[in-house]
Amino acid sequence: MKVFNKIVALLIALIVISCGSHSDNHKQHSDKNHENNHAHHRSEPHLDNGKKWQANPETTEGINNMIEMIQTYSNEDIMDHRFLSDSLNAEYNMIFRNCTMKGEAHNQLHAYLLPIQEMLNGMSSSNADTSKFYFEKLEKYMPKYTKYFK
Repeated sequence: MKVFNKIVALLIALIVISCGSHSDNHKQHSDKNHENNHAHHRSEPHLDNGKKWQANPETTEGINNMIEMIQTYSNEDIMDHRFLSDSLNAEYNMIFRNCTMKGEAHNQLHAYLLPIQEMLNGMSSSNADTSKFYFEKLEKYMPKYTKYFK
């Protein structure tokens, strides 16, 4: 079963990579102003006057895919962490490429997303304890999405 999950995650990563090579640049975040905008939103997201923000379906699908990938892996094997980190990074990048949100909802989404990159980077560490620490941190963090977004 574990091998099957790895194959599925690899196929997802390959699809994401191949989709990223298309010339559809208008959805990519290569615009420097847009990237700079993301860098300024590093605080914890907040609700919209007590209500959840409306996210685009592609973002919600990407987050759900990441949560599912996390749930299929054991946090005891460093090789799993590296493979999982690569697969999660591919999905994470796809979320950014498919981001169509605007305004404050967009800012709040990126406040939620940006800490994930640090966790993914930590998971790719060659140190098993560091990798496990960031895996556990990510595992606890990801479900917060439903606290802020619908």
